[in-house]
Amino acid sequence: KLKDTADAFTSSNSKDVVIAVPSYFQDTHRHAVLDAARIAGLNCLRVMNDSTATALAYGIYRSNEFSDDITKPTIVAFTSVGASHFGCSVVKFTKSHLTVLGEAIDTTVGGRYIDQLLMEHYSQEFTKKTGLDPLKNAKARFKLEEAVNKVKKILSANNEAVLGIECLMEDEDINAVVTRDKLEELCTPMIGK
Repeated sequence: KLKDTADAFTSSNSKDVVIAVPSYFQDTHRHAVLDAARIAGLNCLRVMNDSTATALAYGIYRSNEFSDDITKPTIVAFTSVGASHFGCSVVKFTKSHLTVLGEAIDTTVGGRYIDQLLMEHYSQEFTKKTGLDPLKNAKARFKLEEAVNKVKKILSANNEAVLGIECLMEDEDINAVVTRDKLEELCTPMIGK
């Protein structure tokens, strides 16, 4: 599907590709990507870190802004926060080169972990009120996970959101107003990383 999209966008039929993968991928993951490309009929010229690909894309369009003098490089930090990890890379640019000076990845920081913190907090609140633990019931856990994910998204642009689930477990509802301050408080251990 990606190949079809790329071919339609470029009006070509390319078989040669460069594939970007998360920086934390190990050799086994990278070989699996190469195998998948081969199965798809693609000739993978290179597998590169996604942070390097980001830097390359940034540098290509700004190369005229960079110095020819290698003693006067432009230093740029790139950050990425996704569902499963947080990454930061620092890259040095000159007109004709880029050098990744360093990068760090934390696979314990991301959107899924924020969801988990919210789930743990509000399941404890629910358990105190009802004596029922929604994290031990697959259906209730799924409902709670879906609801806290929605709350997290609402709080990205608003100061408060309503967490409301009718009949979370055994005809018991959960209702709470979640503030951005509360979310930040719950995320303090993660933010400290």
